[in-house]
Amino acid sequence: MMWWLLVLLLGPMSPPDADYCTCVVTTDGNREEEVLRAWVNTDLVFRGKVTEGRLAASGDWVDYTLDVSHVWKGPRRDSIIVGTSLGGGSCGFPFAFGREYLVWASGEESAGGQVRASTSICTRTAWLGRMQGRDDLAALRKLVDEKRLPDG
Repeated sequence: MMWWLLVLLLGPMSPPDADYCTCVVTTDGNREEEVLRAWVNTDLVFRGKVTEGRLAASGDWVDYTLDVSHVWKGPRRDSIIVGTSLGGGSCGFPFAFGREYLVWASGEESAGGQVRASTSICTRTAWLGRMQGRDDLAALRKLVDEKRLPDG
């Protein structure tokens, strides 16, 4: 009889019917080596501030416009549109208006010259107000100064 009370209080012990985001992250504690690995596997690396967001008609995708202050990898533009998904197991990145980020993204330049990219929480994209963002930025600058980044 007691187990019924537990089920009522705690609910069923199986997970709800929902999607979950799963990222494969490898870390060895060496930030410079982690940044180097990320560099090889991404198209764009830049520093930018979120100025605009536009929800897609489907309601599950947001395109953010970031004013770019520095580009390490990829086309140099004053602004870049970075898309990310919303909800469930989509792994979308939680951008916030007015904040500055170190963005690691996949993408390309369109025929019209606009750069469109996408990112997620599975990349090294980080708000520069958090330690990860600041530490990655410092590692990136050190790798640039030491000329250790492969062309890309």
